[in-house]
Amino acid sequence: MIDSQSPPRSVPEAEPWHSFQAEHATLSIHVEHLEARLGPDPGAGTAPAGVDELLSSLEAFREQLLAHLSAEEQDGLLERAVEEAPHFDHRARGLRGEHDVLRELLETLVGEAAAGRWQRVRVGFAEFCETLRDHEAAENELMQRAYLEDVGAGD
Repeated sequence: MIDSQSPPRSVPEAEPWHSFQAEHATLSIHVEHLEARLGPDPGAGTAPAGVDELLSSLEAFREQLLAHLSAEEQDGLLERAVEEAPHFDHRARGLRGEHDVLRELLETLVGEAAAGRWQRVRVGFAEFCETLRDHEAAENELMQRAYLEDVGAGD
């Protein structure tokens, strides 16, 4: 519902918003690739086929995710969303705090993979994927609600 009493809300600049969405899509594709490579059984302790290639892919994903998280923290897109909708400040702070959790989980996974602990990698990667997907969904929801939610004027 459009509220004629409220000032128009700004829309995020197209380039940062599209970049944000594109990065999430790229990360999702990389995660799906790694899930397929690790296999469907998280409890399996055997090494997957093509271990060296898998380790390289996991390390490349780590670099991609670390760059993505740093870019999110530096570009201020969440901060601009909070400026539009200050009631999301607490949630935005929580999302930024989750970045450290994601970094730690991924570093642990890379270490476990390098040590050949494949059962731990599979279980840990499944948990990491769930955490990452929940995090990205929450970021997307916050961004959409901050810019598109009609807060009304109480009429």
